[in-house]
Amino acid sequence: MPAREYARRPIHVAFACVALLALHAALAWAAVSSKSSTVDEPIHALAAWMAFHRGDFRPGPENPALWQYWIALPQGTSFIPRVDFPREVWDAGQRGVFPPGEWVRRTLYQTPGNDGESLVRRSRAMSLILSVALGLVIAWWAYKIGGGVAAVTACAFYALCPSFLAHGPLVKNDVAVACALTACVAAVWQSGRRLTFPAALAAILLAALAPNTKSSGLILAPIVVVLLIGRAFLSTSWPVLGRAVTTPTAKLVVTLTLCLSSAVAFFALTWASYGFRFLPTRDASDPSMAIDMRTLLEFDSGNAMPLPPGRQPTREEIAAWQPTLLPRAIMFANEHHLLPQAYIGGLLHTHMHGLLRQANLLGQTSDLGWWYYFPLAFLFKTPVSTLLAAAAAILIPLLARRPRDWWSLACLTLPPAIYVISAIANHLNIGIRHVLPIYPFLFIAIGLAAARLWPRGTAVRVIIVAFPLALAAESLWAYPDYIAFFNPVASAAGDHGMSLLADSNLDWGQDLPAVARWRREHPQGTLFLRYYGTVDPTFYHIDHIDPAAPRAPRFAQVVAASTPDHPVYVAVSATYLQGLGVSAGEQTFYEALRKRRPLVVLDRTIYLYHIPPPRRPSP
Repeated sequence: MPAREYARRPIHVAFACVALLALHAALAWAAVSSKSSTVDEPIHALAAWMAFHRGDFRPGPENPALWQYWIALPQGTSFIPRVDFPREVWDAGQRGVFPPGEWVRRTLYQTPGNDGESLVRRSRAMSLILSVALGLVIAWWAYKIGGGVAAVTACAFYALCPSFLAHGPLVKNDVAVACALTACVAAVWQSGRRLTFPAALAAILLAALAPNTKSSGLILAPIVVVLLIGRAFLSTSWPVLGRAVTTPTAKLVVTLTLCLSSAVAFFALTWASYGFRFLPTRDASDPSMAIDMRTLLEFDSGNAMPLPPGRQPTREEIAAWQPTLLPRAIMFANEHHLLPQAYIGGLLHTHMHGLLRQANLLGQTSDLGWWYYFPLAFLFKTPVSTLLAAAAAILIPLLARRPRDWWSLACLTLPPAIYVISAIANHLNIGIRHVLPIYPFLFIAIGLAAARLWPRGTAVRVIIVAFPLALAAESLWAYPDYIAFFNPVASAAGDHGMSLLADSNLDWGQDLPAVARWRREHPQGTLFLRYYGTVDPTFYHIDHIDPAAPRAPRFAQVVAASTPDHPVYVAVSATYLQGLGVSAGEQTFYEALRKRRPLVVLDRTIYLYHIPPPRRPSP
């Protein structure tokens, strides 16, 4: 059926897109329900509960209040965890330091009456709603530009994408900010075609919403400014509130009005979401409740210094260091109370971790990352069918001879380009999730290419339909291990991605249920479990020894006492096995362990080894 016939039957398009997004929600929820909470989810869920019910934003300042309110909505007052506030934790909180995982583990999983996994599960449902909302935005925008074929194709590539199936239902704001950013650019696109009051209001509100979803949403500011200035200098007239604006000067006035309105909306929404108070708690009478921004700045300066690997800066070096422009601007905003302190502290916290963060790529470890990290992660983690379709979507417009829609082209290319440049300049190389906002634009481009080729005959249509079917095959092949997905070409190494990427690309602490199932089937012997996560393994009734725990039995002594009837097993999360977040001694042990053949790899992320008992002289 030609694309224009689809355009005459929007009900069919809507039905197809809704069905695809229902499949997306079902697959994502079924997959995530078989997994334990990832490293960050319990921390974010508890911090959101604290923000929503107690008005205390210190536990999670790097997450804006508005997003925390959203994921805390289903928690209600029926779930009131018994929260312990040891002095050392809140002393650290006042310095702006993220609450340690040990405190969250003790609160949610070791305190009688608390059920941390139920808390996370409720918040996951709210995240999944935003994942479906992003699919609707993609389908709507693709339909507006290219019609029904474009909408259904773009929606299919989104709905079946393993990265969005993995991260959509998690208690993280990576997909949420992708939704806000895509919706904002779509509203700007609509405003650039014909500026009506609803379109302008949507663009302004969404431009304010994105930075209140995740701090990286602030990248919308240069994106919107560049797009609107570009629209002002296009030769075509700009319909504004029913009148044709033709001169560049008049168009720039419209652009300035929209940008200033967005800035005002951002400040108003940010202050409102924090209750129009500066301090991060409701106890405004106690100045000790303020975040110690000076200490945070010292951490930021220490991370910014170009020092040899492994050497920590001295206090004298930190005192003499001149912070860069962004930290100085953040401190200026703090001193003059331009924004709530929890939001400002979150910005500095995010900047601090973006300067120095241990990462792994192709088996190499670095604290500063690599400029080519995200391009390679994109090639490894994007399905082959999507890569081929994207290549076709880029080539087809270049080869086309018809006049181009320059405004749509700018809105589909400039935002992901700016976002990628920003990500490459950052040293936070820990997951493809940090560039998820570029994918919606890619899916829409694929949809537009499909719509352009659809009228060219049955053979072409069969090829077009084959791409989403191939994507479905890749996604079903990966189910339910979507976090650990690598495309078939990248998986040819045969080590489940261990030699390629780490952290949230592979092992994010999501596979404790797999360990629990194995332990139930093998109850004999001693299990040493080094698990990369916040959840307490005993919550899943896993009988184990944590070798990193204080006063844990020595590994060598347990192995020396083992027998064939009472064997010793070692289960290690892939992230630790790759040498991230472990001591030098552990790293040496894991390097030796990796040379062994694992007994089994549980859900692609937990490597389990059998350690044979020592040979004893025969009697």
